[in-house]
Amino acid sequence: PQVRVAGSCVAGQSIRAIDAAGNVTCEVDENTPSTYSAGTGLTLSGTTFAANTAVLQARVAGSCIAGQSIRAIDALGNVTCEVDDNTPSTYTAGTGLTLTGTTFAANTAVVQARVAGSCIAGQSIRAIDALGNVTCEVDDNTGTTYTAGSGLTLTGTTFAFNGEVGAPTDVVRRGVTGTQASASGWQPDPLGTEGIWLEDGTVEGGGFFANGNMAAIWSPADSSYIVSGASTTTVNGVLLALFDEDTLSAGSTARPQFIFADAGVRAIDTYTGAFLSSGGAWTNSSDRRLKENITPIDGRAALARLRRLPIYEWNYIAEADAVRHVGPMAQDFHAAFGLNGGDETHIATVDADGVIMASIVAVADENESLRQENARLVREVATLEARMSRIERLLAGAAR
Repeated sequence: PQVRVAGSCVAGQSIRAIDAAGNVTCEVDENTPSTYSAGTGLTLSGTTFAANTAVLQARVAGSCIAGQSIRAIDALGNVTCEVDDNTPSTYTAGTGLTLTGTTFAANTAVVQARVAGSCIAGQSIRAIDALGNVTCEVDDNTGTTYTAGSGLTLTGTTFAFNGEVGAPTDVVRRGVTGTQASASGWQPDPLGTEGIWLEDGTVEGGGFFANGNMAAIWSPADSSYIVSGASTTTVNGVLLALFDEDTLSAGSTARPQFIFADAGVRAIDTYTGAFLSSGGAWTNSSDRRLKENITPIDGRAALARLRRLPIYEWNYIAEADAVRHVGPMAQDFHAAFGLNGGDETHIATVDADGVIMASIVAVADENESLRQENARLVREVATLEARMSRIERLLAGAAR
């Protein structure tokens, strides 16, 4: 334990240490003064710190007389008073409330009072009044009779989906054969695999069938479309019409982008104006009103390039070797004539026909020139032969 300290230091010194025996060690006092500064909320004047009333709120000591209230308090704690405004607020009862004098209450004509009543075993609540009182009645255990509607079957108490959705004249279902109108009993897939059917059951209804093997669409082909381009044509017996969504609007008849038909003069019609005739001839759109940058072609130059164009016999890779065709390669045709833009893997039929027509005209012109030259030579030969005959007669007469 620490022995009691009995030592002391003389004036001007302070105890620096105390050992276990209670002896003290002194040192001369260091009187270097500390430097202080005023922080936020304080001021320093000489050696005196004070509250800074520009930052701190002085204690509020003022008050207002009866009938007045404090309107403002300044930094020094002084108050400014004003006369009380005793104009009462006006309240009204909104939805679900009533107001009688100064008392608001729930409006039971609008708000349901808490239900506290109950019914005994074998009874059920039939009605609840505005005050929460209940009216009971004996349970009615008569069973409700149910029937199976469209798309369902009922066996005993069990309902099940029957594979069909819709009325008998508008059926969506799974199956192998059709059930409606002309498609009744028809099997689109020769393999007999079932698929999804969408059938219209009217006398001449259309429909759709699809499974993992194929898809089929059928229609009565009774409608017609007037397709307009540079000319106006009616396509009759339309089986299927494809439309661009951007062209559809209420109250208007959009022009199909593609049509399949089985009557009239067009079997396939396109928005470009080209079509497949009902006789099987593909007909290109070639109306002058659809063209621009029209320039004459040098038929002799076309003929010269055509003469240098390699022509081959070949078959498509997708065909059997025995299926043969005759014609040029698209790359050679493009290199020779530079037609069809930058596409060098296709030959447009209008381009091939045009090159052949221009070449035929050049050959016909050359043939006409040769014919005229030949007629001139024939006439000259006939003239020479006549002169030779006269000369021969004159020589014969001179010899006699």
